[in-house]
Amino acid sequence: MGFSVACLRILGTEAWGLDISKYALSQAPQFISQFLINAEVCDMPLQDKSFDLIFSSGMLEHIPKDNLMKAI
Repeated sequence: MGFSVACLRILGTEAWGLDISKYALSQAPQFISQFLINAEVCDMPLQDKSFDLIFSSGMLEHIPKDNLMKAI
């Protein structure tokens, strides 16, 4: 729902969020929705080395073992 991205943006960090759940993204505060992307971690519409740091919470345990290394 973009809570981590919202907090980081409020602190002045250029943060973006990625979520597979269209529902979760639809519940995000309007001011943050433009910084959220609907996609799967193994098929992100982003170029390699687009970010300096990646933070993940509550995601890796849901990735099938055969896709885990790709996700990481």
